[in-house]
Amino acid sequence: MAYEISYSPQENRRYPIFRPRKKPSKWLLCVALVSVTAFAIPQVRKQIGQALLPGDKETTQEAVTAFVEDVRQGVPIPDAFQAFCREIVKDVEVTKTSD
Repeated sequence: MAYEISYSPQENRRYPIFRPRKKPSKWLLCVALVSVTAFAIPQVRKQIGQALLPGDKETTQEAVTAFVEDVRQGVPIPDAFQAFCREIVKDVEVTKTSD
């Protein structure tokens, strides 16, 4: 029983070498195009901003700024996030509803 060992796989046509594609995927291009289009429309941009910064815009922006500063100063992220949440709900008025 004879066999042959080939040390040059680039010459072996029976088992071609796999070369991955270097093109970006179509899904990535579609998501990028939709994102750019959505942010170009002022009404959509405003709605996205409201979704990312809910409630009173000024209070939320101040809380985000305080959160970033806390993290930069070395406060652990869970503690900084807890302070952020407390700042957001500090001025919220809760109305009781009758059952």
